[in-house]
Amino acid sequence: MKRSHQIAVASSVLAVLSVGASLLMRGRKLEPPQPPAEQTGQQKRSAMEAKLERDKGEYEQALKSVVDLSVWPQQLRFLAERGNTAAQDSIALSAWLDGDLKSAVGWYEKAANQGSTQAMNQLGRIYSGDVIFRTKPHNTDPFVDPAKALSWYHTSAAMGDAQAMMALGATYEDGSFTIEDFTEAKKWYLMAAQSGWNNAGAHSLARMYESGKDFVQSHMWHNIACVDSVRHPIAENNGSCLRRNFLENRMNSADILKAQALASSWVKIYRK
Repeated sequence: MKRSHQIAVASSVLAVLSVGASLLMRGRKLEPPQPPAEQTGQQKRSAMEAKLERDKGEYEQALKSVVDLSVWPQQLRFLAERGNTAAQDSIALSAWLDGDLKSAVGWYEKAANQGSTQAMNQLGRIYSGDVIFRTKPHNTDPFVDPAKALSWYHTSAAMGDAQAMMALGATYEDGSFTIEDFTEAKKWYLMAAQSGWNNAGAHSLARMYESGKDFVQSHMWHNIACVDSVRHPIAENNGSCLRRNFLENRMNSADILKAQALASSWVKIYRK
């Protein structure tokens, strides 16, 4: 078969296929390409957590590899400017210690916007006027903003951070920069206790119930805090064991048994 004939045949076949494809598609509405599905809230959170973990590893590896400490500030800033949240947290803390709150807030916000609950909590402290961490005098007045403090604490707590929950509990209990609300305070202390972070949430609940003369609930939470202080390596020694024993001298046997049963049931659920 001559080459010209082969080309003619091939052209005819293509023409037939084109007509066939046209007939098949006739009457069918072409769908536009679909954009990729948006990530769910849980997927976004998982991605944030994964990045935070990578950032921590990168930061620790960089720190270990430092030979000349004089160049570490430059390396740290390089990591921070690339978006490493651990480096951003570190630079922010150094700025806070030096009294440069403007710079501290800037770096903490960069880290917080990437999901660092540590940065969120530090912003909450700065905006609430907390100046515990300092080596140089500085004026916090321009940065005191109760609304922002609460916002950052709530954002951090929503991501499961127990320290933020404790901060919210204390804020609503003492009404230092929001409306005093004991019910709201107990809610956040309870969430902190349920998280298993340490015994501070349980101890705070015990203290509040004791102040309200509810000795059964107070004994229950002192008992839980006491158990946590023994079992949990980072639990604080805040006297809950002694306080529980003190309350028993003011309670009848039935109330003590009831409090012990409540504590035992709670521990089985939240301290597996």
